[in-house]
Amino acid sequence: MGAIFRQVNNFAHELAKIRLDTIDSYVEQMEHAINEKSEQLARITEERAKDMPEEVADEYYEFHYDDFHRLERDFPSLLRYSIVTAVISTIEQALVRTCRSHYDENPNLKHYRKYGDKNNLEKFSYYIMEQMNIDFPNESEEWEFILNVYNVRNNIVHSNGRINDGKDVEGLKNSIQELPFVSSSHEKEIHIDKEFCPLLIKNTQILLNSVFTKIKESISN
Repeated sequence: MGAIFRQVNNFAHELAKIRLDTIDSYVEQMEHAINEKSEQLARITEERAKDMPEEVADEYYEFHYDDFHRLERDFPSLLRYSIVTAVISTIEQALVRTCRSHYDENPNLKHYRKYGDKNNLEKFSYYIMEQMNIDFPNESEEWEFILNVYNVRNNIVHSNGRINDGKDVEGLKNSIQELPFVSSSHEKEIHIDKEFCPLLIKNTQILLNSVFTKIKESISN
């Protein structure tokens, strides 16, 4: 493997690590901000409604229903959906940089895009295993976790989280069932709990560290 590939491989890994650290910091700050805003709204409305007659207080709370709904459901959902999308994109970018750089040096090999009907992540993994002769961690818990998240990400991107609007509804339901802190809401939409995003970032870091460590070891040999 040539010098350019070594440089690209190192760059891809470092960029992914920086990106994941940034996402981790972002989600922590945004979750805190949303929670703080929700608690502030609850305090203010409760304080203002406490001296109101019951019927007036009920109308007052109803008036602010949309505000509570946005802070308790809409904003967290949009945030977590965006994190899932950003993390999967980070994985794809890191792996495609490495595969593309390796293929550019070895154009006689089977292209990573030509692995049938597999999804992009699987195509990259097969290329790394079969064309780069590197032991990809495709049986690890982290990889299975990421593949399930990939299905969730696709639905978020193409169907806005509406489970029954996707192409492979049963496959998506299976992925949701396999993932902790992910469920189907009463409205048949993908619901993601606060605890999921840190777990996603952690598993992604473990996976990419494993992949790039194996590649670096192969380069050194």
